Amino acid sequence: MNVTILDCYTDEASGLGVPPYLGTYSRYIFGQFPEAKYLTIDDLRLWKTYDYKIKDTAKTNIKIYNLTNNNAKEVIEKTDLLIIILGVHVPGKYLSALPGTMKEIVPLLKDVKCKKILTGPAIFGTQLEGGKFFEEVKHDFELKDYSFEFSTLKNISIKGSKILDQIPNKRMIEIETGRGCNVGKCSFCTEPIKSTFINRKMEDVL
Repeated sequence: MNVTILDCYTDEASGLGVPPYLGTYSRYIFGQFPEAKYLTIDDLRLWKTYDYKIKDTAKTNIKIYNLTNNNAKEVIEKTDLLIIILGVHVPGKYLSALPGTMKEIVPLLKDVKCKKILTGPAIFGTQLEGGKFFEEVKHDFELKDYSFEFSTLKNISIKGSKILDQIPNKRMIEIETGRGCNVGKCSFCTEPIKSTFINRKMEDVL
């Protein structure tokens, strides 16, 4: 089975996955599917929106600034399972990337005939403002939470680091040290609804 990870970038109270950062979602999922191809929303836009006609993309357009080593058209045409990582809960001003949204990716992927799974912050709360319900859009995506147990992450996170081989530019790496929240009073944060508060073992983080 050919698996493709489509990173539309994430920004939430517990982690940042907007380039130049690389979040935990893509690395963990790649650790589970180490033969997967990795694409960004930029790769998809270059194909679907610009039909590969834009030149000198790395200097002029943050919508297609963060390209991988892969060709989106070639990869997706061979894909059996497409895992879409998406969701912004605490948006900021991004200087070198533009996160994808449900409104954007649904039409971009409407002609893609493989199985599609949506994961990331979007399944936990309304995009762009948090809350307790995911953004309601008519789509053919299956929703799945890839929140692996910390005992599983000990191996998956190491395997997932190989995803960097498909990314030509340098990334700042988010490292998860804990999960959940035992305070739960911040109106913008959906972390308390994910799980009870727990820390990773220090030796696993190292």
